[in-house]
Amino acid sequence: MDMTHIAFMSAMELKDERLLVAAYDSSKNIANNTPTLILVRSPEGDWSAKAHTSWLANGGISSNVTGDRIALLSPFGRFTEGGMNDYRKQHIIESGEESPTEFRFLKVISGSLYAGGTNRFLFRDTGENWEEVSSKDMHKGGKSFDTLTGFNPNELYGFGWSDTVCTNVSGQWKEIKLPLSDIFHDSAVFNNKVYAAGQSGTIIEGRGDEWRELKTELPTKYIISICTFKDAVYFSTFDGIFSLTKNNEFKLFAKPEVDYKEGSKLFTGPSGLWLIGDRVISLFDGQKWKEIYS
Repeated sequence: MDMTHIAFMSAMELKDERLLVAAYDSSKNIANNTPTLILVRSPEGDWSAKAHTSWLANGGISSNVTGDRIALLSPFGRFTEGGMNDYRKQHIIESGEESPTEFRFLKVISGSLYAGGTNRFLFRDTGENWEEVSSKDMHKGGKSFDTLTGFNPNELYGFGWSDTVCTNVSGQWKEIKLPLSDIFHDSAVFNNKVYAAGQSGTIIEGRGDEWRELKTELPTKYIISICTFKDAVYFSTFDGIFSLTKNNEFKLFAKPEVDYKEGSKLFTGPSGLWLIGDRVISLFDGQKWKEIYS
């Protein structure tokens, strides 16, 4: 297929090593009604168009716990999911007549699919509908969730545009004051701890009520994405990919040979650790990097 004007947004690897990519036509004006193209790359490197939506799904692409079904979400709550041969279920996450939030993320935690965004709304997919799991007190103050992580449904941690982390670890949602004020774009769990990072290259580590900023001296002012792979947690930035081992050692893991641009994301699959950017897809198989598309 012609990939001349294709721009990648997010991706996932299926169990059979096919790569599923959410993309759009960059030659068209980007707007909420820009179609999302669902592309498939075979293990042999062949590309094909699988399906499309009528809207831009910059909420990301995600799989459920079985890994054979996929989900897309628009900022304004338009949601669709389905299997590789049945991609038809579409509805809107809503409270009343319209979505109560501008969605910022779609994420699988402990087998459940979560979505959240502005005003710190948080929803979980029950399989039949979307159930709000945030509380009314969380919606005050105009704060946002940009990312969510956790160990199970009873221990979640939400971060965003504020100097607090929200957690339900005590049985009900509460705010924990952080030792700094930054915008956190992504988060992950590693070695029984929670990591969040984003603006200014700031990384925090903690769990429960105890949090601290990690002094990394990383040569970056923006961390885009976090992902755990084998025995380390990885951070993608404009200056390369950095890793943090169980011994709390930071090091430059890989220096991109091309400009990955804003929005490059890390994710894992059966083949290894992946990085996807606007026009680049790379794979680290545990030994070396391979350019899948550039």
